[in-house]
Amino acid sequence: MSEQVQRKGPRTHSPLSVVSLFFGSVEFGLAYSSGVSSGTVQVAVLIFMALFAVGIAGTFFTFLWKRNWVFYPPSDFPSASVESYVAAMRGGADLNFSRLTDSVGLVFDDDSLPEKLNHAVMLPETERGEAIRQIVEELRGNAVKKIKASALRFDARPLMGDNAPMWEEIYNEDTPVDVWLNRVAWRLEPFPPHPYGTIWLLKDASSDKIYDDIGSAWAKQQGAAKDNRPLSEVGIRGGMNFEVIEKRA
Repeated sequence: MSEQVQRKGPRTHSPLSVVSLFFGSVEFGLAYSSGVSSGTVQVAVLIFMALFAVGIAGTFFTFLWKRNWVFYPPSDFPSASVESYVAAMRGGADLNFSRLTDSVGLVFDDDSLPEKLNHAVMLPETERGEAIRQIVEELRGNAVKKIKASALRFDARPLMGDNAPMWEEIYNEDTPVDVWLNRVAWRLEPFPPHPYGTIWLLKDASSDKIYDDIGSAWAKQQGAAKDNRPLSEVGIRGGMNFEVIEKRA
């Protein structure tokens, strides 16, 4: 991570606890009102209770999908700056989704697909369903293969031992190096979060190339705040396998 910030002081209430307290208080008040009212007023209160709950749930899941970092106060991530935390949480979501849709889109560019579908719909009804199912299974398999082929794989065992995490993520050539390294660093928790290049590095498992010329150290040498080069510019390609290793003097 590009920066470490140690925060001290009493633990604050998280946004989640504030939302829960507000929602619970309103629902309790409405439940009490529905119990002491009758007729049209009671019906109106019950309808509002139902719509209110649906509205809160919809808003919550929308934020959870698009801006999930707003639910956590800075005290929940004392070892990282707010900027690094938000970058790690949101930096790759849109890019990874874009890459995923591109990979799946390539599957449907198959020139033989219209011919296969046309053949399937012309079959007798007893055979048509199975033929279409096979086409769908073929598309699904091809999509998985393309996504897997473009994924980046990480193995933290060389640094952290046998119980260390191993994971994959979708590759996007336009992802900034700084954002990418932040995501890797968060995967290493509870390993002490030191900036990339200080005590840990990434090594290409196939070529044994160690990437010691990326990240905050490179940016500092260039007089920049961050390494905003895209992954493609530093030689990182889809399908690569990385090992997280200890930096040796």
